[in-house]
Amino acid sequence: MPAMNKSSYHRIDKRVNASIVEATDATLNETVEFVREAHRETFPQGRVNAVNDDGEEDGAWEDDDGILWVDVAFDGTWHKRGFSSHYGVGVVVDVLTGYVLDFCVKSTYCHTCVMNKEKLEGMTDAEQLQWKQLHQPDCSINHEGSAKSMERDAALELWGRSVERHNLRYRTMLSDGDSTAFNALAAAQPYGPTRPITKLECTNHLPKRMGTALRKASKDGRLGGRGEGRLTKEKCQRLQNYFRSAILNNLEDQRAMEQAIWATFFHVTSTDEDPHHDRCPAGPASWCFFQRARAEGQPPPPHAGHNGTALSREVSHAVLPIYRRMTNPILLKRAAHGKTQNSNESLHNVMWGHCPKEVFVGKDRVEAAAPPLRLSQSSTEATLHWHRSWTT
Repeated sequence: MPAMNKSSYHRIDKRVNASIVEATDATLNETVEFVREAHRETFPQGRVNAVNDDGEEDGAWEDDDGILWVDVAFDGTWHKRGFSSHYGVGVVVDVLTGYVLDFCVKSTYCHTCVMNKEKLEGMTDAEQLQWKQLHQPDCSINHEGSAKSMERDAALELWGRSVERHNLRYRTMLSDGDSTAFNALAAAQPYGPTRPITKLECTNHLPKRMGTALRKASKDGRLGGRGEGRLTKEKCQRLQNYFRSAILNNLEDQRAMEQAIWATFFHVTSTDEDPHHDRCPAGPASWCFFQRARAEGQPPPPHAGHNGTALSREVSHAVLPIYRRMTNPILLKRAAHGKTQNSNESLHNVMWGHCPKEVFVGKDRVEAAAPPLRLSQSSTEATLHWHRSWTT
C-alpha cells in the first residue's frame, strides 16, 4: 500500500482538529451548566459579588441580566521551560467545583510560515500579501510579544469573552504572586467600572514567596553560614513554615493572622536580655517555651537551647522589611479564603503528559491536549450529591 501523501495527511489532520474543537466546545458548555447548577445549590441565598452604583457591595449571586458571578483560579503554563516557549496556555478553573471553564492557547510559531519562508522571499510584495491573506485563517500565530506576556494576553481574552461565551462573570482571580495579568485586567475593566475584579492569593504560593525573600536576603546580605543567630537555609524553611501555619490557622480572621505572623518574628528575635513573647499564644499548650513556663509558674528557661530558630540582631534588622511587606493588610486579605491553585497545577501535569515538553509540536497538538476530560453522567451526579450534602 502506498504511503499517504502530504496533502491528504494535512486534509485529514484539519478534519481531526475541527472535530476536537467541536467536542471541546460541547464539553465546556456541559461543564458550565454543571457549574451553574452547583453554584445555585451551594449558594441558594446568594452572596456578595459586585459593587452597585452607590459603591456598596451587592449581595446578589446573579446580576439582573441573569449573568452568574463565579470565583475562578487562573494560571498560565508554557510548553518549554523558561520564557523561550512558542506556546503558552491560560486556563480558568472554577474554584467551587474545580472544573475548567475556559482555556486559551497562545502561539508565536507557525510551521507553514516557516516552511514557506524561502518561497515568500522570491515573491513580489503583491504575491506575498495574497499568500498571507489566503493563509491567515489557518495560521497558527495568534500572539505578538514575549512568551511571558502570553499569560497576560490569555487572561484578557478569557475574561473578555466570559459573558458572551458562557454567560458568566469571573469576579475573582486566584493566582500566584505575579500580578501582571491581574493588573492588565484591572486596567481593562472587562465588566465595567462598577464590577471590579478582585485578586486572591494562593495560600500555597504566598508562603513560598516568604521563603524566597528570606533566602535572597540571606544570600545578598551574606547572613547565612555558621554561627549563632545566622539565617541558614534550614531557618528560612522553618520561618516559611511558621508563616504558612499562621495563615492557615487564622483563615477569615485577618487581624489574628497578622498577629500570629508577627508573633513568630518576635519569638525568633528574642533574647534573655530582651524577650518579646507577649504576642505568642499563652497557656501550658503554647508552642512558645517562654509562655509555657509562665503558665506553669516557672521561671523561663534560657533562650539558648530552646529557640532553635533564633536570629541575631543583625539578621532581624535585615528581615524586618520582608515581614512588613508580607503582612501588608491588602496581601493578607487576599489570602484569608484559604484556597489554592492545586486544580490548575494538576491540570498542567495532565495536559503536558499528553503533549510532552521534550517533543516538538504544533499549536494544534497543544490545543488537543488542553481540553478537560468530558464529564460523565455518573461523575456529574456524584459531585452534585456531594454539594447537596455539604450545604445541608
